[in-house]
Amino acid sequence: MKSTIQRGAVMCLALWVCVVGAKAQFADSVVSVNFGPNFNVGYGPDNPNFPQCVLGPPDSTARPCAPAFVPAELLSLGTGGSITLYFRRPIVDLAGVDFTVFENPFYISCDTNRVYAETGIVSVSKDGISFIEFPFEVVDSLPISSPRRYRGLAGVTPTNGAVSPLLPGSPSQNRSGGDSFDLATIGLDTVYFVRITDAGDRVNDGGAFAASFDLDAVVAIHQAALSAPVQTQKPATFTLFQNYPNPFNPTTVLTYELSQAGKVSLELFDAQGRKVATLLNQMQGVGRHTYTLSASHLSLSSGMYFYRLSAGNFSQTKSMLFIK
Repeated sequence: MKSTIQRGAVMCLALWVCVVGAKAQFADSVVSVNFGPNFNVGYGPDNPNFPQCVLGPPDSTARPCAPAFVPAELLSLGTGGSITLYFRRPIVDLAGVDFTVFENPFYISCDTNRVYAETGIVSVSKDGISFIEFPFEVVDSLPISSPRRYRGLAGVTPTNGAVSPLLPGSPSQNRSGGDSFDLATIGLDTVYFVRITDAGDRVNDGGAFAASFDLDAVVAIHQAALSAPVQTQKPATFTLFQNYPNPFNPTTVLTYELSQAGKVSLELFDAQGRKVATLLNQMQGVGRHTYTLSASHLSLSSGMYFYRLSAGNFSQTKSMLFIK
């Protein structure tokens, strides 16, 4: 389980945007994951810590010469694999970089001119459908181990877990490390989704020696927040939406809206109507909620499943398809 960062001071950068040193700076859920071959055993689809291992701050014990390497802190995507994360409060474009991707590269023999990189290509989206890729460049004239070889890619700069992840910059300057991105680069002012794709054969970063991007965390530096409570529109009815993606493997997001606060139950059934699991059984407030279902956690077999939302006198069921 990710360690949490103690709540810090709130620095309001605008009337409606604040930077908050708290859990809200991290991704809220995993929308989808596609694993490629060559993932690290115990860190890929078989990682029992997924999705919590990527929903939170980077490993506080990671250092530029001694990276994170425990399943509780990393998800190995495999060659060409990808992951899409959702931020309930969007990342916004302000002065400087707007978010940072943390992987587990490290300086070879603590030489800052030599890095073991596992590169990833970063793209973002407002709606989760149309993604825009950040431009990147590989300087082939520089050695594979040179950090200056890679521009605009994640998985290049080591993590300095001794420093707040809200302080982006080089570990050599006592900053958090990781690779940071500015939405102004691609002309967007707001995004809700961040996707990281292992660079695979698009980037020569070491071949078999760097076969998998290992995600630690994505941290929003500039994130929309309210400096004072706002009245949001109350849902008119209880609604259970279709899961996304569907079919899915290995995760999918269940979304629903509550028009009244109360006890909520979310249950999963197999094709024969037998209850597989109670996913959720707790009090929740009015508004939209999401639940990320992990097939690996529930040891699901391929096939049709049904999920049922119950809240007060409301009950609705929808079907979904899991394909291994």
